[in-house]
Amino acid sequence: MKIIKMKTRMLALAAGLMVMVSPQVMAQESTFASVTGKKLIEYGWDVPTPEYVRDHIRDMEKRPFEGVIFRLPKSGGNVFNIDNWDKNKVALQDETKVVSAIKWNKFTDNFLAMYAASTMDWYSDSDWEKVLSAVKFNAKVARAAHCKGLLFDPEPYGFNPWTYAKQKHASQYSYAQYAEKVQQRGRQFMRAMQGEMPDVRLLMFYQYKMFYGISHSTDPAARTKAISGYSYGLMLPFLNGMLEAAGPQVQLIEGNEPSYYYTDPAQFYQAYWEIRQGARINVPDALKAKFDRQERAANALYVDHLFAMRSRPNVSTGMTPQERAQWFEQNVYYGLKTSDEYVWLYSEKMNWWTNTDVPPGLEDSIISAKTKLAAGRDLGFNLETVFKTAQAKLDQSLRDKLQKRSATVPRLSATQAPKIDGNLEEKIYTELPWADPFVGYVQQSGTATLQAATRAFIAYDDQNVYIAFRCSEPDMKKQQVISGERDSGIWAGESVEISLLKPGQPADDADAIFYHFILNPANDHWDGINTGANSDVGFNPAWQSATTKQADGWTSEIAIPWKSLGIADIHSGLTLHANLARQRMSAQTEYSSWSQFVSGFQEPQNFGAWTLE
Repeated sequence: MKIIKMKTRMLALAAGLMVMVSPQVMAQESTFASVTGKKLIEYGWDVPTPEYVRDHIRDMEKRPFEGVIFRLPKSGGNVFNIDNWDKNKVALQDETKVVSAIKWNKFTDNFLAMYAASTMDWYSDSDWEKVLSAVKFNAKVARAAHCKGLLFDPEPYGFNPWTYAKQKHASQYSYAQYAEKVQQRGRQFMRAMQGEMPDVRLLMFYQYKMFYGISHSTDPAARTKAISGYSYGLMLPFLNGMLEAAGPQVQLIEGNEPSYYYTDPAQFYQAYWEIRQGARINVPDALKAKFDRQERAANALYVDHLFAMRSRPNVSTGMTPQERAQWFEQNVYYGLKTSDEYVWLYSEKMNWWTNTDVPPGLEDSIISAKTKLAAGRDLGFNLETVFKTAQAKLDQSLRDKLQKRSATVPRLSATQAPKIDGNLEEKIYTELPWADPFVGYVQQSGTATLQAATRAFIAYDDQNVYIAFRCSEPDMKKQQVISGERDSGIWAGESVEISLLKPGQPADDADAIFYHFILNPANDHWDGINTGANSDVGFNPAWQSATTKQADGWTSEIAIPWKSLGIADIHSGLTLHANLARQRMSAQTEYSSWSQFVSGFQEPQNFGAWTLE
């Protein structure tokens, strides 16, 4: 009799538990997901808190997604920010109760967001006790919410924990020593997550594929050299540490953020190969088999870019609203088709949950793409002509606004050649004219404003072309300089650039080949030959430079031999197509150039003209 009563009590308890947990565990997979195995996840500036999700989940699930990325209040996901964690950890404790009350139904694949904004020291065990405490708490909340996993956005939004040269002990420890320590921290990071979620899926907006883009040389030393000087150079050992410690049920998901901008379906297929195959080259041999088993490929969609909602114009600016919706449908279709499971959708100037500024056609384009995929149908249209027409419209629109510059370059006598010391003390800098002030990129509404001025001086003699830069900087203490060996990632920090069209190349061709020189305030060099989307860094001419820093900025002097540019006939009237540019990295990030650009410095069709005097 007691046994029967006990069974009855146990069944009643089990039934009670079923009622208590069923809202989380009984969420129904969408028909699309069950047929295709693919899921679309929402994320953006409208990212909700657990409280918002709990209170609005029924309305949220009316949107065409299989899940949502949400985050803790009080920046509780900033797991590298130990000061913030100390300040708010007590106030965040009730979040586990909040997420436990979310009644999921259609959203089966949800992620809690963590971020890399950092105040920690990789070498401080006490700092890392706090980091791991924050990570464990986020994983605990994600488990209570029955999330599939965690998002970790590696973009630092402040101090960059991945830049070796900027680390607290960079003068004490080599990159190799730092990499060893960071790999240890990666192992700890993974163990903290999987201690709460043994089957955690860790989505990162970018990871191994990024390093394939930095170097996939077959020479390991060359790869290490390139990656060590890169602004995210320490992220690779962190990834390796996480992979090393990952249990068999863990997935590492490459979010492929660059797919924001894809126009051609072939780009999605190429990216899948790079994620699953090409990126393996930067994975240690001992971890390659594990990488093959546990690395997953995802893709990204950027609403603002594809629907012409950004201040900087792109090809969508030249499209009709219907064509923008088609572009989005194409990228939803191929993004999902070429992912292992997930595509995440990002937006800024709209809000899905309050139905604010949602572009016409956006939701319908998602539904159409998913319907075609589920039915095994082709996309049904090709946008090649649309892109060509839209680009032509954009080019014409911007041409009316673009400040395409020209300059007369003075010839120096034998006694006027400057001493390359970075000081700009020679008389030529006061007696001869400087080029027009740098301008920001062109926008639909005009020209981007700048807080820091930049001027350049150009002159020549029979041996060299001479260029000097005067770069003002209101806050030198916050200037970010990425030091490194030649051809390392110095371009990720404060730097100036010189681009000169190769002789014989057309001046109006976006794919024209040009010589490219980069210099930073530490007098480090990067040089290459740009051929379309690629750079040949084997181009290493003997150019001279020097830099000096002042309280309100920095200056530089450069001498580039004519012979390194393949120009032998130096004469009055010779016209060169060139541009000068500056990336300001300080309290603010600014991009400026002598001849105005649209979306980046590497636009040979927008180079200005230098005519030798």
